[in-house]
Amino acid sequence: MKVSVTDPSKAFQHHIDNPENQHILFSGAFGFGKSYFLNDFFSRNEDSYSAFFISPVKYAVGYNEDIFDYIKIDVASALIASGKLPINVPKHFSESEYLSFFIRENASEILNILYESLKDDKAEKIKKIIDSVSKVLDFKEKYNKWKDTIRKADKNLIDSLSDVSKQYLVRKGSIYEDDILTQLIRGSVEKIRNETSTKTVLVIDDFDRLDPEHIFRILNIFSVHNNYYDQENKFGFDRIIIVCSLLNIQRIYEYKYGTEVDFNGYIEKFYSTDVFYFHNQKAISEFCSSEFSADLDEYSQYLLSYVLSYFVEKDIISIRSIIKHSRTFFFTPFTQKFVLNENFSEVKNEQTTLVPPVDHRYGYTEHWHEKVWSEDFIAPYRAEISTFSVSSDDLPILKILKILVTIFGDYNNLLEVVSRNREDKSLIHFDKTIILIKSLAISWYVFQNFSIPENIIIEKRPFPYSRNGNRTYQRFGKPVINFNGMFETKIPLKWDQTNQYDGEASLFQGIDYDNWEIVYPIRDPQSFTTGTLMDMMRDTLLQIERCGQLPLLGITKNRKL
Repeated sequence: MKVSVTDPSKAFQHHIDNPENQHILFSGAFGFGKSYFLNDFFSRNEDSYSAFFISPVKYAVGYNEDIFDYIKIDVASALIASGKLPINVPKHFSESEYLSFFIRENASEILNILYESLKDDKAEKIKKIIDSVSKVLDFKEKYNKWKDTIRKADKNLIDSLSDVSKQYLVRKGSIYEDDILTQLIRGSVEKIRNETSTKTVLVIDDFDRLDPEHIFRILNIFSVHNNYYDQENKFGFDRIIIVCSLLNIQRIYEYKYGTEVDFNGYIEKFYSTDVFYFHNQKAISEFCSSEFSADLDEYSQYLLSYVLSYFVEKDIISIRSIIKHSRTFFFTPFTQKFVLNENFSEVKNEQTTLVPPVDHRYGYTEHWHEKVWSEDFIAPYRAEISTFSVSSDDLPILKILKILVTIFGDYNNLLEVVSRNREDKSLIHFDKTIILIKSLAISWYVFQNFSIPENIIIEKRPFPYSRNGNRTYQRFGKPVINFNGMFETKIPLKWDQTNQYDGEASLFQGIDYDNWEIVYPIRDPQSFTTGTLMDMMRDTLLQIERCGQLPLLGITKNRKL
């Protein structure tokens, strides 16, 4: 699954292009996709930036005083592994070439040896030749040492980095050091910048997963260097990016130093202008659209996306967790049968006296009770209907709840999170409210009336007025949803006199969501909050549980002892 990073890319491009932003604090919650985003961003912008990533998580087993040594070795390794270092290919000489160069540089000494061996008589010459050979052999040792010196000088930059890095593993440095490895790294970074015409970037990932002592040592070393070298970045990088959750760093800081110590004054030394806060809500929306398009309609995808985005923003779950656990989502569709009261078929379309009502105070009265269809809902059901069906396909919240339970790992966990956020007063925009209500309302309504099937299929409402004497009518109309006086709406069922419902198909099949009007009878429509939405979800969860329908969704519940 490829996560969209279009929206945050635009914001980060603006941030990193600012020449003042040499030190960047890149903050986002754990599992928010920070590493994925940065890798994707720099791979798409290789022409502008040469980025090198290190992750100090493995330093947890090391001593605090060694931490910066490990960083230098990791940086050197990243430079080597990148393949971006310009390699000056060395000239590998043959033995004859080495010998030729040696003779050329030491010609006078060699000629003197030979000359001395030729100017005396034969016996003396033999002796001197032997002496000369001995001198030449001694001179060969000098030659070998000279050749080794040439070979060492002949090494390229990568070989030098590797050799010195290995030696440096057992050495310790101070925060002011500028040793040979640091100089080699700085020279390498400079060469990459010049050869590629790019800005060089060091990315220190997973920073808040370090041991607290390591975190503050690294930050302090960078801070001292920036002050000492007049704001030049450590190792000569154009940008240094520290990737973490700033909230986690603050918690660690306050745990270590206390809540009374000024954290903001401390942390602002480590970024140039402002903290870059990484948000990617659009990725959740696009993930829901692509991953669940076969299971959820457009309205339900929006509801799922809204809820997941809210939980991610509240640092309750992570994008990584959403992607990981949603892959295990499995839902088996089902159809629920409901049995109607035997008197349901007595409903007529004309004013016919049916049953005298009972007045519990005075017994029978002279008022008669009539049941009639409302004008916009005339005879939608066949007269012999005794049952009706509701398909899980027409209650998309069931799939959404199953997805959420899968992500949270447990029904009780989801119920606890939803219940905890019922007091959230964050207003939801009117247009979004309409979409959310349409996605959730029918499921909420069905399970609220699960034990009284007649209340699901029709709305009964007293309609007293005088006609042909003193009568009270009970008008039957389209099912009406009223959620705690917040909103009221008629469910736009498709059944009517010309298309009567026979009880076999799903009652809510074919609802026209696009033309479904939502009415707010009591409160201001702008008062629909995130807490209201959480309240509806909680009620739905509890009603499903009370009706014993959790197993139908493939959800099990941990019973607390």
